[in-house]
Amino acid sequence: MSVAARRIIGTIAFLLLAGFICVSFFVPHHRITDPSMGDTAPVGTAVFLVGRDAYAAGDIVTVRLDGDYATRRLLGYNPDGTLITQGDANPAPDSVPVINGDLRPLTKADIVGAMAFQIPHYLYLYATCFVVALVLAAWGWLSEQREPRLASSA
Repeated sequence: MSVAARRIIGTIAFLLLAGFICVSFFVPHHRITDPSMGDTAPVGTAVFLVGRDAYAAGDIVTVRLDGDYATRRLLGYNPDGTLITQGDANPAPDSVPVINGDLRPLTKADIVGAMAFQIPHYLYLYATCFVVALVLAAWGWLSEQREPRLASSA
């Protein structure tokens, strides 16, 4: 394998791994762990978030609940400004949650962000990219080891 081909393979492996590491650590996201959003955001999906000044009915939002997070569709607001949310797979709107040990309704302050985009089966994709990056790196290294070295003439 030529040096140029090894460099291209090494660059692809590096970019795959670096891209997923950067997205994982530096872009706000939440991984779906319960089936309440149904096919909209199945379990294992990474929902990437963007903060907004205002959220409208129909937005998919992630809220902070007593140290945990939940992703739900915002149905609207009650007259007192509290949120009405519901998982797409749930038959009825969410009940009042327990937050910090207190039973209280959700407010706009509890919203972490709205869904900007999602990556279904994120952990599988992340693991696949990691394995592909390792295979490409090993392939490049092994092919370099197999090529005979030319003796330099002095």
